[in-house]
Amino acid sequence: MTTDNTLGHGADMEERLILRKAELVIMLNISASTIRRKIINGTFPKCIKLGPKAKGWRTSDIQIWLKNLNS
Repeated sequence: MTTDNTLGHGADMEERLILRKAELVIMLNISASTIRRKIINGTFPKCIKLGPKAKGWRTSDIQIWLKNLNS
């Protein structure tokens, strides 16, 4: 059985509702510190709180952000 680790669980971005930072690092090919810097600068989509220490990003927010980067 082969799996695609691009998003960590073998799922396409469209199939996932929430993406974690580690998945974004792989998918976007940028470092966690770059994501952190973009968050601080206000140039990255807002995350949502998943638990006391867990956060993630809506796939739809990331898709819109990518579309706006490319336009």
